[in-house]
Amino acid sequence: MSKPIGKWGYHAGVAATVTLNGEIVTRIMAIAPAGGTIAIAGGDTITIPAAATGWFNFEISGDGLSTGAIVFTGTAAYVVETIKPGG
Repeated sequence: MSKPIGKWGYHAGVAATVTLNGEIVTRIMAIAPAGGTIAIAGGDTITIPAAATGWFNFEISGDGLSTGAIVFTGTAAYVVETIKPGG
């Protein structure tokens, strides 16, 4: 698998929606002390188990994700790592 080429960036916050604008997502991380969920591009909801420490880490494979939105619910913090093609 080749890594996308471009300018590295990220989105970070608490519980929110990240709308992608042509950026390629390479990794999604979140922590939810009381438990939470992530929905990626309208797909099935992914449950984040309750954990006071330790991040849920989801590495995107293949061509990555570049359209749609990522919805974080019940999370205490999240980071979405991206590459902007041609950056």
